[in-house]
Amino acid sequence: ALAATHTVLAMLAALDGDRRANDAHYLLALRAAEEAPDVLQVVRIRTNRASHFIEEGAYEEGLRELEVAIRLAELTSFTTFLALSLSNRGEARLRLGRLDEALSDFEASRLKSLEIGLDVVAYALTGIGDIHRIRGNLAQARAEYEEAISISEAAGDVQGLAPALSGLARVVAGEDPEGAKLLADRAIACGNGLFYASALLTAGWVAAMAGDGRRAGELAATAESVAQSRRDRSGLAESLALVALSADEPRHHADRLLEAGSIWREIGDLLNHALVRLALARMEPGPAAVLQRREAERQLEAYGLRVHQGGNVAAGMLAMVSRADPRAVRIQVLGGFSVVRQGQLVRLSDWQSKRARELLKMLIARRGHPVPRTVLIEALWPDDNADGLNNRLSVALTTIRSVLDPTHRFATEHFIKADKDAVGVNLDSMDVDLERFLASAAEGLARLRETDASDALPILEAAEVAYGGEFLEENLYDDWATPVREEARATYSSVARALAQHAADRSEPDVAVRYLLRILEIDRFDEDANLLLVRALSAAGRHGEAHRHYLNYRRAMDELGVEPVPFPGARRSA
Repeated sequence: ALAATHTVLAMLAALDGDRRANDAHYLLALRAAEEAPDVLQVVRIRTNRASHFIEEGAYEEGLRELEVAIRLAELTSFTTFLALSLSNRGEARLRLGRLDEALSDFEASRLKSLEIGLDVVAYALTGIGDIHRIRGNLAQARAEYEEAISISEAAGDVQGLAPALSGLARVVAGEDPEGAKLLADRAIACGNGLFYASALLTAGWVAAMAGDGRRAGELAATAESVAQSRRDRSGLAESLALVALSADEPRHHADRLLEAGSIWREIGDLLNHALVRLALARMEPGPAAVLQRREAERQLEAYGLRVHQGGNVAAGMLAMVSRADPRAVRIQVLGGFSVVRQGQLVRLSDWQSKRARELLKMLIARRGHPVPRTVLIEALWPDDNADGLNNRLSVALTTIRSVLDPTHRFATEHFIKADKDAVGVNLDSMDVDLERFLASAAEGLARLRETDASDALPILEAAEVAYGGEFLEENLYDDWATPVREEARATYSSVARALAQHAADRSEPDVAVRYLLRILEIDRFDEDANLLLVRALSAAGRHGEAHRHYLNYRRAMDELGVEPVPFPGARRSA
C-alpha cells in the first residue's frame, strides 16, 4: 500500500512538473515494493523511474532500470508493463541514436499492447512516428501520430496526447504552417507536465519554419527556463539550438550552438550533436568547413537521415540547416511528396490545382519517358466527358510550370516537355531523390559484382540512406505508381541485404541487424532477411530478441502457408 501511495504521489508530481518530488517518491515507492516484496509494483516503479531518467537525459541509467523491469515483466507475464517498458526502452535507444533498435522495441510494445487492447499503444505509435519523422518519412510518421492522437483523446490521456500532437505539428509544418501552429498550441494546452518543454520547443520550430523568428525566440526562452527547472538537459540543448537557428544571423549565435552540441555529446545524443556540427559547418566558408560538413553528413546518414532530402523535412534542426543548401528545384517522392524551389518548400496553398500536383507525380513515375496525353487524361479525369479535357490538361501543365518556375527564369520546356501527343519531365533540370537512389544503387551493386566490397561499400551506403521510404506513400492505391514503387522497394532490399551480408561476414552483427530490420520494415515476409536477422542477433548475444524475431518469422510463414525452417544457428550467414 505504501509503494502504491508513493507511486501515485510521484505521478502527480510529474504532472505538476516537480522533478525533485517525482524522484523522491519513486525512491520511497521502490524501497517499499522490494520490501513487500511486490514484483508487479517493482516492475511498474522501475519502468516509471526509467522514464524519469530518460526525460533528464540520463539514458544509460534509464536503460539499466528497464533491463530489470523487462526481465521481470517477461518472467511474470505482466503484459501491461512489458509493453510500457519496451516503449520506454525504445525512447532511450532513440535518444542515443540507435534508431533501428528503438523501432524494434516500439513495434514489440505495439504488438503487446494490441494483444490485450491497451491504450498505452499510443506511446509506441508516437515512438514509431518519431523515428519516421527523424528519417524524413513524413507520410508514415503522420499516420502513426494521427492514430496515437485518436487513441489518447478517447482515453483522456494527456501524457500520450501531447507528444503525438507535437510530433504531428512538426510533420505538417512545412506544407501547413497554420495547421501545425494549432497542433502545437494544443500540445502546450495539455498542461504543465513533463512534456511541457517539448511542446514549447515544437511551437518554436513551427514558428521558425514559418519565418517568425521573434516568436520562435520567445518560445525558446520559455522552454529553456522550463528545461532548467526540471533538469531536462536535452530540452535545454534544443532550446539553445532553436534560439541560434531561428535568429536573423545564426552565425552570431554560434556560441549557443556550441553549448547545445556539448550538452548532447555529454548525454550521449550523438545524432543531435552531429546536426549541430553540420549547422556550424554550413555557417562558415572555406575548405575546412566543407570537410567538417561532409563528416557530419556521413554521421547523420549512418543514422538513416537524408541530409539532402529537400523539403520533406519536419520542423526542427535539420529543416533550418537545410535552408542553407538551396537548389533550383528538388523533388522528393520517396517517403512522401514535396517540391523544394530555391531552398524553400512549396506549400499546399501554392498549388492552384490538386490535379496539377497529381500530374507532376505521374510524370515523375514515368521517369522522364513521354506519356501519351490520352493516358494522363484518363487517369486524371476518368469519369468526365472527353470534351475539353485536353484543355484542362494544358492548364494543369501551365500550373506545374508556374509552381516550378514562378518568375519565368527558364524556357517553357525547361522542366516539362510537351507536344500535341505526349508529355514528360526533363530529369536533367531537377533533382529527384528517386533517380538519385536508383542510380547509386545500380552503380554500387554493379561494383560489388565486378570488384571488391571496399570499392562498392561507400556507394551502397549512400544509396541505402537515399531511400527515404515507399515511393509516393500517399498514392498507395494508384495503379500508375505501383511499378516504380515495386522497383524501388526491390532495389532497396538488394542494397540493404548486400550491406547486411558484408557486415555479417566481417563479424559485425549489430550493423547487420540494423539493415535487416529495415528490410523487414518494408517486407516482413522476406524469409532470408528474417533468418539472417535471427542469426545476427544470436551472434550478438541478443538471444531474447533472436527468439522473439524467430516467432515473428514463424507467424509470417504461417500466414503464407509456408513451412518455417528450424531456429537457425549463428554460425553461418545467408
